[in-house]
This record gives sequence, C-alpha cells and structure tokens, in this order.
Amino acid sequence: MKIKLTLILGMTLLALTGFSQTNYSINGVVKDAKDSLLFGNAFALSPKDSSLLKGALFTEGTFTIEGLKESFVLLKFQAPDYQDSIIPVHFSETLTRVELGTVILAPVTTIEGVEIVGRTPVFETNPEGNLVVNVKNSILSSSTSVLELLAKSPNVIVDERGVSIFGKGVAIICVNGKRINDGQLASIQVSQIKNIEIISNPPAKFDANGRSVINLIMDVNPREGILGEVIQNTTFAKYPQSYTVVNLNWRKKNWSVYGSYGQDIGKNWETNKMLREAYSGTSSSRSLNDFEDNSNTKYVSNYQLGASYQVTPNSSLTMEYIGATNIKDQNSGATTEFIETNSDTTNITTHTSGDLKSISHAINANYSATTDTLGSSLFIGAQHFIFDADNESQISEDIQRTTLTQYNRLNRSTSAIAFTTGQIDMEKLFRKNQRKLGYGVKYTNAGNSGKVDFFSKLQSETDYQYYPALSNDFKYSENIPAAYLQYFSSINQKTNYSIGVRSEFTDAYGFSNALNKAVIDTSYLNFFPNASLQHTFNDKWAVNVSYAATIARPTYQALDPFLFYVDSLTNQHGNPTLKPEYSHSVESNITFKKYSLKMGYSLSTNAFRYALIPDSNGLNSSSLMQINVEKENSYFASANIPIMYKNFQSFNIVGMTLDQIVDSRPEFSITSVIPRAYFYSNNSLNIKKVARFELGFRYMGTRFDGIYYRKPFYNLSFGVSRKFFNNKLKCAFLADDILRTNYVDGYYQLASSKVSYVRKMNTHLFRVTVTYKFGKLKEVGYNSVNVGNESDSRIRR
Repeated sequence: MKIKLTLILGMTLLALTGFSQTNYSINGVVKDAKDSLLFGNAFALSPKDSSLLKGALFTEGTFTIEGLKESFVLLKFQAPDYQDSIIPVHFSETLTRVELGTVILAPVTTIEGVEIVGRTPVFETNPEGNLVVNVKNSILSSSTSVLELLAKSPNVIVDERGVSIFGKGVAIICVNGKRINDGQLASIQVSQIKNIEIISNPPAKFDANGRSVINLIMDVNPREGILGEVIQNTTFAKYPQSYTVVNLNWRKKNWSVYGSYGQDIGKNWETNKMLREAYSGTSSSRSLNDFEDNSNTKYVSNYQLGASYQVTPNSSLTMEYIGATNIKDQNSGATTEFIETNSDTTNITTHTSGDLKSISHAINANYSATTDTLGSSLFIGAQHFIFDADNESQISEDIQRTTLTQYNRLNRSTSAIAFTTGQIDMEKLFRKNQRKLGYGVKYTNAGNSGKVDFFSKLQSETDYQYYPALSNDFKYSENIPAAYLQYFSSINQKTNYSIGVRSEFTDAYGFSNALNKAVIDTSYLNFFPNASLQHTFNDKWAVNVSYAATIARPTYQALDPFLFYVDSLTNQHGNPTLKPEYSHSVESNITFKKYSLKMGYSLSTNAFRYALIPDSNGLNSSSLMQINVEKENSYFASANIPIMYKNFQSFNIVGMTLDQIVDSRPEFSITSVIPRAYFYSNNSLNIKKVARFELGFRYMGTRFDGIYYRKPFYNLSFGVSRKFFNNKLKCAFLADDILRTNYVDGYYQLASSKVSYVRKMNTHLFRVTVTYKFGKLKEVGYNSVNVGNESDSRIRR
C-alpha cells in the first residue's frame, strides 16, 4: 500500500515540475445609479469569438469569477431591467486578480429578451478537478427526481448504499454549499437546478460525514411579480406512474414567497432472487428465495412553503417549512425452497400486506448577510426536524415440509426521530494574495426511538402470541458539536493552496429495553484535516493535489434493531454495534485544456458492508444487516474527454477502480481482487427549430474486493426534447435502459456460507415530460438553507 501511494504522489510531483499555468480571477460589486445592489449574471467572454469562458451569478451585487486562463477577456454584465454592459479586462504576470470595485448599470424601459452568445457545455471540469454538470438545456432536466438526475450524471452511482462517487465512496448532498436533508431533496424539482458540482475532496466547511460532496446550484429567475411552473411526468414501465409538480414564486419589493407541491401516483416494482448455500464438512444446505414487491403508492407527496425578507440591501432573513407524507400499500410475496443437509426439502410461501406510513416536518430559519464590498459573508441558521413512521404488516405464511402448516404473522413497528441543529458560518475575504478565511460552528442534538412487536399464530387459532425473539425496543440519543477553520491563499502568482481542519465531538447513547441494558455508550473527539495545492503554468496545463479525512456515521435505522420480516428463515434488522467508518483520501488531478486525468487512493477503517449472517430465530435462520470490516483500500484513476463540434457535444469518462478488503477474522477468507472498469458517454445533437437529441451510455465492469463480487452491467438511454411558445412549453421523451441490462447481479461469501443475488427494478421505462411556465418574476430573493442535513441524511425513508 505504501509503495502504491508513493507512486501516486511521485507521479503528481513529476507533473508539478513539468508544466506551468496562470490562473486569473475577477471580483466586484454591481449596483444601479441609486446605489442599490443588483441581481443578475456576469460573463467572461473570449474577445476572439465572444464564446463563453466562465460565468457567475450575483444575487446581492457581489460577484467573483475564478479559474480564467486567458490574459484578456470581455466582462459582460446582464441584469433584469438594466442595459447590458461590457468591460475589457487585462491580466499580467503581476496582476492575476482584478478588483473592479463598483460597476454601475443603466436602466432600460423594456426588455425584449436576452441572448447569450456562446455555447455552455453540459459537462465541465474545473482546475481543482471537480466535475460540473450543467443541467439546463439537457435531457437530464427531464428526470423526475433529483436521485434519478444524479443516477444519470457522470461519476455518480445511486444504489442500495445511497449516493456515491466513482472511486470515492458515499457522498453528502448540498444546495448552494449547505447540506440538505432527504425531505428537501425529494421536494426539489429538477427544473430548479442549474448546475451540479461534484467535489472529490471537500474543504472543512462541509460536514465530515461523507467522502465527497455533490453540490446542487439552484437556478433563480430574477423577475418581480409571479411565476408558476407545472410539470407532468408520465412513466411507462412495469406499471404506469404519474408524478405531478406545481411550483410557485411571488415577489413584491423586499418580500419573496415560494411554494411547491408534488405527488406521486403508481406502483413500485422490484424483484430479488437470493440463493444461500451453507457448507458443513462434506454436507451442505441451500435455500432459494424469490421475492417480488408490487407495493402501491397510496399517498406519496412532498410540500414546501417559504418566505424571505430583504432586511437591508446586503442581508436577508428566511423562514421555511418542508413536509413529506409517504403512505404505501404493501403487496409483496416470496417463495423459499430450503434443502437441508439430509436432502429434506421445506417450501415456504409468504405474502405481505398492510400500510407503510411515514411523515416528516422540518422548520428552517436562516439569516445571511454580505459584510463588506469584497464579498465577505455571514450565515446563521437553525432547524428543527421530526420524522415518524408507523408500519403494520400482515404476513400469511405457508410452510410445507412433510405436512402443510399455515401461519398468520403480525409485525408492528414504530420509529420516532427528532433533532435540532444550529449553525454559524463566516467567510472573510482579503485583498492581498487572494486570501480567504472561513470558519464556523455547528451543534446537533438528535434522538431516535424504535419499537418492534412481532406476533404469530396458526391460521386455525384465534389469538396471536407475542414473539420476543423477533421483537425489540430501542432508544438512541446523540450530540455532535462541531467547528471548522479553512484558509485559502497563494504562494505566488502561479500557486494557490488551502488548508483546513474540522473538529467534531460525538456523544452517543443507545439503550435496548428488550435486553434491559445499554448497547451504545460512547464519546469520541475527531479532527478531520484537509489540504490542497494547485499549480498553474501556461494556458494549457494545471495540476492539483489534495488530501481530506472524513467520517461516515451509520444511519439511525442501521443502528436501530428494527425488523423487516421476509419469512421464518430470513429477516433484516439494524445493528446497534455498528461503528463509524473513517477514511483518509489523497488524489491528484492533471488538466490539459478541457481534458483531465485524476488519480487517487483512500484508506477506510470500519468500512460498511451488508451481510447475511446466522440469526437466533431457530436452525438455519439468517438475518441481513450492515457490518463493519476492518479496513478497505481503494485506488482509482479516471480521464475526462470532452468533444465539442458545432451543434454536437460529447462528454466521456474512462476510469478504473480497485477496492480491497482487509480483515483478519477467520470468516473473512480474502482472495484475489478484480478492478472495476467504468465508462460514461453522453452525446447530444441540437438541431435548431427541430429538437435536441441525446444518447447516453454507462458501463460498469466486474468488481471483486475479495469478498463481494458484482457482475458487469450497462445502461443505454435515448432522449429527445423540444421547446414551444417562446420556451414556455417544453416536451421531452426519454427511453431508459433500452436493452434491459441495468440490474444488480453478484454474490458474497463469508465463513462457510455463500449468498448469490439478482435484483431488478423499474429501470426499463419510457417517459413523457411536459413542462409549462406562466407569469413573470422580477427579482426572486428566496434562498433557504437547511442546516440539519448531516443528521437527517442518516434517515432512510
């Protein structure tokens, strides 16, 4: 491991000695003649052909454009109800950062329309190696949810573990730099998202609970009045599904109000075939479980209401409510054939019905202000969050051995999670050496209680009997105060760096009423340092090296020993002994023009894995739960290859990752490992006055980390979109997983047992999306940030 890490660092240092590039930046403040701060866009254009180089949004007058490679640009300002203004800007070896001061825009009587010259690519890589996805004007915008959008984005993987980044692991999700919770994520409409920024090694201002960051940059329409949007998605898959969304913005002077409502109607579909083999000497037993879920979305909706008040031209106050209701009508069944060591066969058939209910409420309060003309800022935020789940499952189970025995099972479970979060962030900008200092504090208090009562009876019996072996009552509390410090500066005109550290103290306590004892009682203090170094030379080459330490805390349900009953031999529940996962990551990124090559290594201790292990519910029973493995080594390398020719754009990623589990326990018999290949290609052709056509392809090769084996799979999709009536109406068609090849197929082996599985979901689909916009807004000031996200992201829904 040390040799491989040395090789990676050696290659990076070699690159640092061979190339040079200058990185330029511009900042300033945009006002009108009455000294009012404006809202709009600043664009850096090429003086040769007016093509777009970089852009920035200024919401309260202040803007910054960084990462420019050209020594001469045209800076164009656009703001609603004001005339466009163009300013030439020159850089030099001694002047790499230009401070324009105040730019005054003149008003106009009417605005017929704005056309930006230049084409913005759908995918870009910045000098730090972070990938930026421009969602607007792409078939990606026809996704029905943010999770689906992320699943179609390059380097992003959405699976049973959540959202992760290729070669990096689990990611946290933010909106405009602040983490969001699952309730907000579900209520965000894809049409509201302008860009997605994928940050590999995040700085200290981001929560340490995640190896990487996905930052959603929201699109704001700066018009006063009222603007509405209605989106109708109709999906044809195994079952038809309908998702309807209504968004409404209103602004008058200093007040902004925002509301949205979305409702999902239809059926879910999922199958999972699982083969379990157990070996004991010369004999063996095997069971084949075939599970299918056709649950109905009885009432699934998300709703949001917020208001923002512009206290001063440089500060605003926001209040917001976010809610979600999820009621599903269970309809799942499973058949299990169990062949014992003496060749006796047992057949088990189960059917599960009943309601799965959950509801969440969140109240957010934020205050943000720009504290000086350089763009220094202050943010204060608080949130209170409540999540309640109440589920009741009726299970009919037939067991055929020598005779037929029929049972009725009843599984009742409740879960209540609540937490309160407060956060203060400050960022101070300095004129000299592009210096910036960020610091802040955060505190979270969380409580979780879960209870499972399991009952069983013969179908011929009248009364249920309580089954303590499959019941539990668990309470968990957690307090996490945190603080961070991040410093950005430059060594010279060609070299920038940043260093930072985040400190988090965790005090956790979990008590099992069923066992009548504490199963979690721990306190620990962690420091998470990070550092990055960027060197630029000419207008072609740049190199960046970064390091970050992170933590991945288990979800509350992963700790809570709740129960999902499959049959009398198989169930799923939480693991209160689960420990946090710690990771140390180093990576380097080399860019040449628009191309980039990234390499990295991560070392994780107590890495999370799912495993089917022996259970206490009788002979041959087993339980699926998350466990910790001692260590995991992860290596990755990827190359970004963009192609642009006239109206054709193509973005391609070729990558390779290698994961290796290291565990000294006897049941982990580590064998050889197999690296996983990755290929992503997004190709679009825009034919004016006809339509935009897009073809997407994703391939993920064989993966084997010594225990867990995953077969290769790929996904082919096609989309076409067209706008009508002056862009007010947009129609899009998407065909996804055209060849029915996107499914999970693999196995894992622990001790003397092997589990193989094949899981399929609603990936093969055809979707029609219709979006209609109406009304006008002049200047939307609504901008809320959720600060309770580190806790709520650990809640599964």
